Amino acid sequence: MNAQFLSDWWKGKPFVSAVLIGLPTSIAFWYAWKMIADETGSVWSARFIGSSTGLILFPILTWCLLGESMFTAKTMICFFLAVLIMIIQIFW
Repeated sequence: MNAQFLSDWWKGKPFVSAVLIGLPTSIAFWYAWKMIADETGSVWSARFIGSSTGLILFPILTWCLLGESMFTAKTMICFFLAVLIMIIQIFW
């Protein structure tokens, strides 16, 4: 969805981006979900880890690739809550 903001080439090509990015991502997501659920014995853990991973990576990538600051109070609080959720799911 954000590739259109990284390069003019991606603008107006939703089908191309869905196929080129969406298919490999969906397959990787399926295998990652299976491995996490098998390892933890809980699909709830897989859900929390998957959501937290996205909430941790998104601010970092938008900061690095799009130049949007992640250093606002709201974003940093959400970022640290996602890190806390990840730590709870992995180590508890």
